[in-house]
Amino acid sequence: MTKEMLTNMDLYYVDCEKEEREQRELEMEARRKFVEGMMRYPEMGIAVYIDDKIPEEQSDWDKLTVIREDNRFYMADFVEDQEGGLKEIRFDKVYHGELESEYDDKRRRRRRRK
Repeated sequence: MTKEMLTNMDLYYVDCEKEEREQRELEMEARRKFVEGMMRYPEMGIAVYIDDKIPEEQSDWDKLTVIREDNRFYMADFVEDQEGGLKEIRFDKVYHGELESEYDDKRRRRRRRK
């Protein structure tokens, strides 16, 4: 390889690293905005539950945007009141590939508690 080719390759890798860094920053900003938006619902009188608990710490809220190595992530269930307005938002861990019947069982148990 010539020195010029190496320089072009180096520039290419630097450019790719810059694009990846910018993409990560955009994703982090989107996650931050999502969490901030979710944190506003309790101020409006709409309960938010994460794993059947009211979040108390920032770390409780932050885990909503994480996809783990085992493909576990949080999915929202929006619960209406009798007039059709939003009553509460419930986040539960789901697993990519979870059997649908297991997911349905969780939803049925939750509805019985109301």
